[in-house]
Amino acid sequence: MKWMLLVFAFGTSMVRTGLAYDSLDDCVKAEQTMRSEYARVYNQWLEWAMANPKEADYPKSQPFYAKTHRRTNNWHLHTHRES
Repeated sequence: MKWMLLVFAFGTSMVRTGLAYDSLDDCVKAEQTMRSEYARVYNQWLEWAMANPKEADYPKSQPFYAKTHRRTNNWHLHTHRES
C-alpha cells in the first residue's frame, strides 16, 4: 500500500503533490518538512517586506500573507491510500 501526500493551498484548493510513500510515517515526515520550509520562506519574505515596504506593498499585503501563513501552520495531513 502507498500513501500519497495531498496539500491544501490557501486552505481551500487541494493540490496533489504526486509524492507517494511506502509508510504513513514517511508521509508525515514529508508533510512536516514541507510545512517547515513554507514557514522559513514566509519569514524570509516578511523580513524582506518590512525592509522594502514600497516594493512589497507592505503592510497592506500583510493581512493576506499572514492569513495564508496561519492556515498553513494549521495544516491537517490528508493522505490517500493507493493499492
